[in-house]
Amino acid sequence: MARYLRALFIISLLFSFPFASIRGDQSQSTQPPASAVDASEEEPAGGLRFVVVGDTGTGDAFQLKIARLMLKEHNRRPFDFVLMMGDNIYGGDFKKIGEVFEEPYRSLLERGVKFFATLGNHDIRCDREEMSYAGFNMGGRRAYNFAPAGDLVEFFTIDSTSLLEGAHLDQLPWLDGALAVSRARWKIAFFHHPPYSPGTRHGNNDGMISTIVPVLKRGGVRVVFTGHEHFFARLPTVDGIDYIISGAGGKLHKGGLRNAGKTILAGSDQHRHFLIVTLVEDRLSFAAIDEMGKTIHRGSIHHRP
Repeated sequence: MARYLRALFIISLLFSFPFASIRGDQSQSTQPPASAVDASEEEPAGGLRFVVVGDTGTGDAFQLKIARLMLKEHNRRPFDFVLMMGDNIYGGDFKKIGEVFEEPYRSLLERGVKFFATLGNHDIRCDREEMSYAGFNMGGRRAYNFAPAGDLVEFFTIDSTSLLEGAHLDQLPWLDGALAVSRARWKIAFFHHPPYSPGTRHGNNDGMISTIVPVLKRGGVRVVFTGHEHFFARLPTVDGIDYIISGAGGKLHKGGLRNAGKTILAGSDQHRHFLIVTLVEDRLSFAAIDEMGKTIHRGSIHHRP
């Protein structure tokens, strides 16, 4: 009888511990070194506020749910614009623009929120239409930059798909030059393919590492936002640059994270999400909000001269 009671006690202890919020391979789950939500990382009261969301172009109920939560966040505390990480139209049929963009984000567009898009691999079939589409604010260009808050920050994007295919290589010298002349305190890049990734489907991209990473380092980029991998992940700092993957605004790859303990600081492959970002002089604060409206991670990145 005593042995039976001991066994029941051990089982109860096992089930009393919370399951890890970060999932790696299907065979293992590793908790990241940082807590999921840290009260010390609350967003600043002022600053520039924007959203990052990727791989949205499904037009399905999941995308619509994330869009409604973005609107709810805007109603709580307005943000100025949205960065789109590519794969804006799955299937590459520009006739779906109403279904995958105009309808989901109609209320935000009516409130004057601007969307700045980059091209993903699923956008290639209609790249010209997307580049010229007023709602994406690309100005007919694959690679462009914009500075929405004076010298506080400048954003830079390129078409990573064509770069990896060996096309439109003039984007690299353009980016090199644009970064060199920028007077912004913060330089932030966003594009579709992550150079570094803990994903089981894609993983690190040697082509991106060899071509664009040296330009980012040389140009003083502090933060890089990407999509392509259908999960959220915050990676450790690499050569002074922080990389954040946000590719689950519509699509989701459950079980897509591997070996989370060493390759990421935080992440989730169980939830669609968007990021709400607040930028001030010395800190970029962000929160990942899932499809239930719950904050699954909150973090900060500090400015480095």
